Amino acid sequence: MNILDEDKQKLKKLRVQDALDLALIIPHSYENNFISSKPKLNQQNVIDALVLSVLWHTKYLKLKILSKNFGFELDAIIFNPKSYHRNIFKVGERLNIRGKLEKNFAKFQLLQPKVISEINTIIPKYKTPLQNKTLLALMKRYIKKDILINQGLKEKQAEILMQIHNPSMNFVSHYESSGFSDEVLKVLKYVEIFNHLKKLTAKKRFFKATSRLLGDVNGFIEQLPFTLTNDQKKAIEDIKKDLQSKNAAKRVIMGDVGCGKTVVILASAMIAYPKKAVLMAPTTILAAQIYEEAKKYLPKQVKIAFYTQASKKENLENCDFIIGTHALLYAKLPKCDLVMIDEQHRFGTKQREMIKQLVSSGDSRAHFLQFSATPIPRTM
Repeated sequence: MNILDEDKQKLKKLRVQDALDLALIIPHSYENNFISSKPKLNQQNVIDALVLSVLWHTKYLKLKILSKNFGFELDAIIFNPKSYHRNIFKVGERLNIRGKLEKNFAKFQLLQPKVISEINTIIPKYKTPLQNKTLLALMKRYIKKDILINQGLKEKQAEILMQIHNPSMNFVSHYESSGFSDEVLKVLKYVEIFNHLKKLTAKKRFFKATSRLLGDVNGFIEQLPFTLTNDQKKAIEDIKKDLQSKNAAKRVIMGDVGCGKTVVILASAMIAYPKKAVLMAPTTILAAQIYEEAKKYLPKQVKIAFYTQASKKENLENCDFIIGTHALLYAKLPKCDLVMIDEQHRFGTKQREMIKQLVSSGDSRAHFLQFSATPIPRTM
């Protein structure tokens, strides 16, 4: 979207970055300035009026008018009139006026009529820091079908957004009676989600992996004394594709308690082997459980280390798979090409920052996998 210099500050006030942001500023109502064909009680009516008489009171102004479109006379009342009303409403003047039509003792009354300069138009009304006419000009300039399609929308979706901001009489009639249709609401929700995901995608950054991990996981799976579930197989296959990439992986693996995430952790370590992998767990008990499972199921040639605050400060350089608690953050670790965290949400802010250091190596990053049984929408 090519933005004119004079519009940049206006769009900044609206926090608008592109056409989709602007299109998602929805009118809160529509001002229907079509001359009313028949009286609509308790609604706004537009009348082609001839002023027959003017009666001033201290607290209100009463007009008798002939409605050319309805073909009968009625009263129009303005409460708390201002001096400028004297210049507008004069006997013999023919005006297009808009006001709420009511019936009082079998007689029609038009309340708080306002003169409208442009008839047979529909004006969307917006609630923003800008004046409505300013926003209308921005909409006219930047909300176009081809621009919306270029932003990634389908033709039908672009047409519905255009209709919201440039409505037909039928569209407004439906809106006034029952709000937006289900089709319009569905498109609006879709565009909101699409726009959000598009912005997230733009924030995505790719880092070169410290190493592509090409270890043999099939042999490990075949020697297990049990059969993996389909979900475990799929998770391992997805992780394998990630770790074989030249780009550093950063994934969250979700699974309920007891679903078998530990086996997926061990399979990931085997994909990394003979490169080194490290796993950090939030508690000594959890780390110990994973360590016992690793000793039980991993091949004997894989050297496994268990590291906590209470551990002897052994040399970890010769270890292939290091399992421990947050004490790992302060240990002298060898270069690890795969870093795994179990239940990351249980680590504090400072520890999370230190975890980032574990996966950084100059311009390159280690592959990073997070495992959790607790859904964390923001992390996802």
